[in-house]
Amino acid sequence: MSLFDVNVVEIKIYYTFKEKENYKILIVLKDEKAKELLEDESQKGKIESLTTKWSIMNWREQNALVETAYNKTNSLTGERAFDHVLYRDIIVKSCLKEWDIVVEGKNVPVTANGIDSLPAEIIMEMYYRYEKMIDYSEDELGK
Repeated sequence: MSLFDVNVVEIKIYYTFKEKENYKILIVLKDEKAKELLEDESQKGKIESLTTKWSIMNWREQNALVETAYNKTNSLTGERAFDHVLYRDIIVKSCLKEWDIVVEGKNVPVTANGIDSLPAEIIMEMYYRYEKMIDYSEDELGK
């Protein structure tokens, strides 16, 4: 594999909805719990999934992202400050390339507005898993 090959990672999230009084709440499931529930006949059709594909940033993209995230200025010191919320938002909107969301029989394109319209729990789980996926441990390095 070449260093210039485009890397894409797939992230799949399982979720369900639970009734609570007169509304439903979204529950994001850990993979192990989802697999357990999927094997339970009484849970058939209650567990849903979202499959996404993400790109890995190259050096130029990473630098531009960090530069943009340093957009605030400390009013007392005049120093630039890092905006972590903006950083997360840019990662999601830059790196999320595909998803399998279908509404009324039509594929929903990945757009900034589409991302902003999803429940925060789903976006945070995707972001967490993406960050975890591109990070690696010493064990994975063979140390």
